[in-house]
Amino acid sequence: MSEDYLEINLSRKALRWLLTGAVLLTLVGLGVLGRFYTPDPAHVMGWTDWAEWKVERRYRQELARMKGDLAELAGTLQGKPDPVRAELAAARMEQRYASGLGLLEAQREVTVGAALAVRDWAAGYGTYDAAVEAVNEAISVMERSEYHIGGDDGKTRVQKDTAGDAETGAAGSDAPSEDEWWTDGE
Repeated sequence: MSEDYLEINLSRKALRWLLTGAVLLTLVGLGVLGRFYTPDPAHVMGWTDWAEWKVERRYRQELARMKGDLAELAGTLQGKPDPVRAELAAARMEQRYASGLGLLEAQREVTVGAALAVRDWAAGYGTYDAAVEAVNEAISVMERSEYHIGGDDGKTRVQKDTAGDAETGAAGSDAPSEDEWWTDGE
């Protein structure tokens, strides 16, 4: 019984080329990864910037999850009442949104409220109109939340109160109304 071994002999020159290639591949890979995580405009991020970026990313992810759940609720309203499906969706949303970012507390409440309204409609305890109204209200809250954070394109925006005069504010003074949001530091 003989044991066969595979023996590889590399010269120093071949070993250097191999290591150089590995280093270059690593740098290219890190460059590609950096494209996905580089802020716009590109700058060196400090700890505060990094923490802010992480919270904003978590905010967007949680908001997107709520929008997806609301789309599911709207789909439930399109078909025949299915109490089992509606109950499972409501229970899942109550559990999922029991905690999260403090910034999204109101959004979580209206999402869970919409799920409960759809559940009640599917079980025959509530009206179809109440369920539709709850889902539409939750969707409008989500859209306003996206607008305040900067929207899908990540650019800064200004939202003005549509209830009052946009130039003078709701009270009629020259001071901005409470519903104006400036995200560009002005």
